[in-house]
Amino acid sequence: MSVEKEVVEKAKALGLNISEITEVALRGFSFSAKEVDPNALYRAYNALFDAMKSPLSMYGTSVKIGLREITDEKTGDSLGLENILLCSDGTFYADVFEANFTDITQIPIYDFCTPKEILSNLVDSLAESAARRKETIKELEMAKRIVNAIASTMQSGVASRTRVG
Repeated sequence: MSVEKEVVEKAKALGLNISEITEVALRGFSFSAKEVDPNALYRAYNALFDAMKSPLSMYGTSVKIGLREITDEKTGDSLGLENILLCSDGTFYADVFEANFTDITQIPIYDFCTPKEILSNLVDSLAESAARRKETIKELEMAKRIVNAIASTMQSGVASRTRVG
């Protein structure tokens, strides 16, 4: 499996070692000819998603793991695409209908992204979450400074009115 250079750079920035992660993931990975059935694929995706829950939870984010075409039930016409996300609690979320569900078999096998895309999406999600956290911390620090300045100004005003009166 190859990983795009950009994904590797983002992973390094997050302190993730792609080689180590890949080695751990591949350690008990084997497929026999008998296992190439939908249930085996669901089990494999489920194992991958179980491994992803911890970093998703740590970063407070979700990741796109599938894409489904929405069609008009009457005409069969395409109405667009719906992202399927894995949430940090292990549930799935379909964004168009804002539906949460837990049964992985509700996602047709052909709607899953490839493992390479899922890994790339995971790293992107973690990187975006880390960036959002840094920005939020900066904003909170600025808000704190403003509140402290307001409080200081109010205290100065009360103190000067007390001395005058």
